[in-house]
Amino acid sequence: MDDAFSRRGILRLAEQMGALEKGMDVKELAEHTRNGNSLCCKVFEEFGTRLAEMLRSYVIGYRPNRIVIGGQIAKSIDLFGPALQTGLAESSIVIFTSENVFEHTLIGISRLFDSSSGFK
Repeated sequence: MDDAFSRRGILRLAEQMGALEKGMDVKELAEHTRNGNSLCCKVFEEFGTRLAEMLRSYVIGYRPNRIVIGGQIAKSIDLFGPALQTGLAESSIVIFTSENVFEHTLIGISRLFDSSSGFK
């Protein structure tokens, strides 16, 4: 999944869709998108759609309260988030972004513990 839903994945998708220019990274791809480049917009939309498709079965099966998107890719959530949210609309799940996913993961795990009896 990391190959598809990471920097590598979005750059590969941009290349496949003909939007990747020489020397371009996700930051530049995002800038082109925010400046109205329709092909780059389609790349992020497709990325969000594919991410939703991958997550859908997990969301249905586990029924989490939220999904945390972190790392560098979270900086472009405004570009792929709408397609992601649309793809997960049936679940009414909240998409949350974090600059410090590790910290938020630990906070979430710590809430599983009850001080008197281990896991809740």
